[in-house]
Formats: sequence, C-alpha cells, structure tokens
Amino acid sequence: MMPITDFLSCTRVFDEFESLSPAQRHHAKTYATGLVA
Repeated sequence: MMPITDFLSCTRVFDEFESLSPAQRHHAKTYATGLVA
C-alpha cells in the first residue's frame, strides 16, 4: 500500500472551520483523502 504523502486540494475546505482544532482539521483531511483514495 502506498502512503498518503499530501492532502488533496478538495480538503482545503476544512481550513475554514474555525470550531475545529488544528489536530481535528488534520484528521479530517487525512480521513477525506483516504476515502477518495
């Protein structure tokens, strides 16, 4: 299995959620990228 080394551009929308902590944003981006991959 190839590792995910970069987030997809469509995950930038998570940066707009100010209610999420930086760690939560990171996990949301990782999750969304994994779903697409």
